[in-house]
Amino acid sequence: MADPRDRRGVRHDLPTVLSLAITGVLAGCRSLTVIWEHTTDLTAADLRSLGVEAGQALPSESTIRRVLQDLDPADVDAHLRSWLCTRTGTINGRTVIAVDGKTMRGARTSEDPAPHLLAALDHATGAVLTQERVASKSNQRSRLSGSCLNPQA
Repeated sequence: MADPRDRRGVRHDLPTVLSLAITGVLAGCRSLTVIWEHTTDLTAADLRSLGVEAGQALPSESTIRRVLQDLDPADVDAHLRSWLCTRTGTINGRTVIAVDGKTMRGARTSEDPAPHLLAALDHATGAVLTQERVASKSNQRSRLSGSCLNPQA
């Protein structure tokens, strides 16, 4: 994944900042400030396993914020999709993928209706392999482009 920052002055590498942010989200953090607070509460062993050496300064909340907001969402999605597709499991020797659509509650604005997302979920692992916004309540399974479900896309 491409680091969006200018190389001058970068004190924390991209994998470290991402691993700290992901760890915070997995721990239930719901804001960037709480992710940073979670980071400061990690033990030295936890930090070492996430790429932060003993004595190394932790990225600030503003550093975490800038890195995450400057990432290319399509690039992040492509990398996550690729990684998740390598993690599919089998049930009785078969890969079982469920495709379902959901309307995002509370996401409607005065100008736009609530988005409708179509997602593919691997039953064996519970991982969402891909997700795309589609026209409301449409039957567009072929829209799951670029996924392990549709490798030709």
